[in-house]
Amino acid sequence: MKKNYRNFFKSIFSKAKDNVNGTYQAVQMLNNFTPYYYNYSTNKYDNAIVRSCIDKIASQVAKLMPKVVLTQLDKEFVNLEFLLTQKPNEYMNRYDFLYKVVTLCYLNQNSFIYKRIENGKIVGLYPINYANVEFVEYQNELFCEFSFRTNSFKVTLPYQELIHLRRFYAENDLFGSSNDDALRPILNVIQASNDGMINAVNVSGQLRGLLKYSGVIQPEDLQARKQEFVRGYMNLNGNFDGIGALDSKFEFQPINLSPYTLDSEQQQLAIDNVCRLFGVSESILKGNFKEDEYNSFYNLVVEPFAMQLSLELTNKIFTQNQINKGNKIILSADKMTFANNSTKATMCREMLQLGVFSINEARSIFELEPIEDGDTHRVSLNYVDLNKANEYQLGVKEDDNENEE
Repeated sequence: MKKNYRNFFKSIFSKAKDNVNGTYQAVQMLNNFTPYYYNYSTNKYDNAIVRSCIDKIASQVAKLMPKVVLTQLDKEFVNLEFLLTQKPNEYMNRYDFLYKVVTLCYLNQNSFIYKRIENGKIVGLYPINYANVEFVEYQNELFCEFSFRTNSFKVTLPYQELIHLRRFYAENDLFGSSNDDALRPILNVIQASNDGMINAVNVSGQLRGLLKYSGVIQPEDLQARKQEFVRGYMNLNGNFDGIGALDSKFEFQPINLSPYTLDSEQQQLAIDNVCRLFGVSESILKGNFKEDEYNSFYNLVVEPFAMQLSLELTNKIFTQNQINKGNKIILSADKMTFANNSTKATMCREMLQLGVFSINEARSIFELEPIEDGDTHRVSLNYVDLNKANEYQLGVKEDDNENEE
C-alpha cells in the first residue's frame, strides 16, 4: 500500500520517546547565538558545481564499510551490524543512507540521524531532512525540536537519541556554522556568468536599432510601419530569413549591444573557489584524477568525515562503560582499493616476500576469490637475521670464529 506523507512521518517517529509532560525552554547559548537553525539549502543545491562537489564527496563516503567492534555479545546490539552494513532503515540501503547523511551535512552544515529504539533495541537509523531545528531543554535534559515543511509537522527528540554531525563547528555552541555568506558571492558570480552567456546568445539572434523617417509622420503610422518592418524581418508567417525591407523614406540605424560575459580565467577562478570550499579538486570533479590526487582527496575530505561519523555513532550508541570495554563503530576503506594495478602489484610482491600478506590477502586486493590453502604466509629465503648472516652465507658459526681465535 502506498504511504502518504502523514503515514511516512508516523512510521518513523510514532515510537519516539517524547514523554515530557511540561514546557520546553530554549537553551541559553554562551555567546548570544540563538539555538535555532533554519534550512535554506535548496538554492545552493540547484547550482551544478555545488551539487557535483557534494556528489563526489557523498559517493565516496558511501563506499565505506561500517564495522561494529564488540568485546562481548550483547543482545541489545545483535541487529546493529545488519543496520549499519546493509539496511539502516526500511527505506534505504547502506549506500543511500551514507550518501544522504553526507549530502545533508554539506548542505546544512548539520546532519541529524534519529536512532529509533523499540523494546530496548535499535531498530532503525533515519537521516532527518528538517526545515528547521531548535535546541530546547526540560529538567536539565537536552532535546531537539524539528519542524518539517509538510503540513508543519513537528517532533521533539532527546539529543542522546540523535547522531549529530557538524561542519565549520566554530561560532555556535551546538550547531555547525552556515557557509552561505562565504558561498553566496561566488555563486552569484557564476550565476551572472551563466545569465550573461544566455543573454549573449539571445542578443546575437536579434536585430536591434532605430527606424529613422525622413519627414513628418503620424505616430500611429510610424507604429504601423515599424510593425510592418518587424513582420518582414522576422517573417512571422513563414520561415525566418533574416532580411528586412525598407523604402527610401526610412533608414535603419543598427544598435550593437555586446553583453558583458566573464572570460575563461574569471569563470575558472569562481569554480575553483567553490571547489576549494568543499575540498574537491577539479580532477576529482571531472573524474580524471591520478592516484596521488585521489589519496589526497581521501585523506583531506573522506577520512575526516568517516572519523567524525565513527566517533559520533560510537558515543551515541554505546554507553561510557561499554566504550571503556572496547566497543566501538568504525568506518574505513582499504586504500589499496583506490590504487592503480601497478601500485597494487608492487605492494603485493613486496608484502608477499616479507610474509606480511598471505596469498588470499593479495588476491582480495584485486577482488579475486580466495583459494584453498591460500591463508598461509610465506617468506623469501633471500632474507635472513642480520646476526646469522655469516652462518647463512659461509656456513661458519659464530662459535667457530671464537674457537679459531
